Order: sequence, then C-alpha cells, then structure tokens
Amino acid sequence: PGPAVGLPASGDLDGDGHATASEALQVARAVISGTSGWSDAQIAAADMDGDGYLTMADVVRSLRKAAGLT
Repeated sequence: PGPAVGLPASGDLDGDGHATASEALQVARAVISGTSGWSDAQIAAADMDGDGYLTMADVVRSLRKAAGLT
C-alpha cells in the first residue's frame, strides 16, 4: 500500500505530510462530481471543517491551507 493518509481535517490526501493545491483541486472535483472513490481516511482528511460532508467550505479551507494561510 501507499503512504498513510494525513490526519482528519489535514487536507493531506496522499500522506506526504503536506496539504497542496493539487489536493485541494481533488477535493473540489469530488465536491462538484458528488463522488470521490476515496477511502474513509481520505474523506476524513478532506473534510476540513469536520462536519461529515465534503462541501465548498472544505475546498476553500483546503486552498487556504495549501497557500499557508491557516
């Protein structure tokens, strides 16, 4: 298996220790399409506000984290 996924609400979908713009884009695609095909751990990492849903709020928080604004 690949690297471990980051902690819940971390934005780190690939487990490399960093939340990136690429990962934020993946969250945006999942929100827009309504599906991700991700593991529960990846969904938890992408759920930046911890509400149990992937929404545009998670996209914004992911982008802010990737840009170092949080």
